[in-house]
Amino acid sequence: MRIFLAIDIPQNLKKEIKKFISECYKIENRNIKYVEEENLHITLKFFGEVKKEKVKEIQNSFFRVKQPNFRLKLSKIGCFPDFNRAKVLWIGIEDSKELSNLFNLIEKQSINLGFKPEERDFKPHLTIARFKTQPNSNLINFLTDNIKKEFGEFCADRFILYESKLTPNGPIYSKIQEFFFEQGETNGGVQ
Repeated sequence: MRIFLAIDIPQNLKKEIKKFISECYKIENRNIKYVEEENLHITLKFFGEVKKEKVKEIQNSFFRVKQPNFRLKLSKIGCFPDFNRAKVLWIGIEDSKELSNLFNLIEKQSINLGFKPEERDFKPHLTIARFKTQPNSNLINFLTDNIKKEFGEFCADRFILYESKLTPNGPIYSKIQEFFFEQGETNGGVQ
C-alpha cells in the first residue's frame, strides 16, 4: 500500500482554492495538472509503499496523539523550486508552532517504526498543481500578482492516514484512519 499522513482541508476552503485554480486554468491549461478539489491536503509524512502489517503498526503508533486543536491559515502562493523554474504550485501555511510540533512528533514516531527521517526541512504547504513544462509568462505574472493571497483559516482537530492509488487519471486517496487530537500536553506527545 502507498500511504501518507495529512491534514484535510475543510470544504469551504477547498471551494475558495478551486475558484483560484479555475482562474489559473483560464490562463494556462496545457502541460499542467491541477489537483482535484477532493485531493487537497497538507502532507505531514509520506511513507511510500508499505506492507499491510506495517500499516497496522502505524495505526497503533498514532492512535492517541496528545495535541490540542490548533488554527492553520492558508496564505501566499509559491512554486517549487521557484517561479522561474516552477515544477509545483503551492499555497503556503502560515507559521504554526503547533503544526511544527505535530510534524516533529510524527517524525519521531516514524523513525521509531523504522522509517528514514526526512532529508528536507518541513515546509508546510498545499500543492495545487504540478507543471510538466515551464508555465507561460501570463500565468507567472498572475501568480506573482497574487503572491500574498489569503484563502482563510481553519481549526485542525485531526490528521488522517491515507492510501494513495495511482491511476492514469491521477491519484485516488482513500481514508484508512482518522486520528483525532486529544486535549493534553501542549508540546505534543503520544499516550
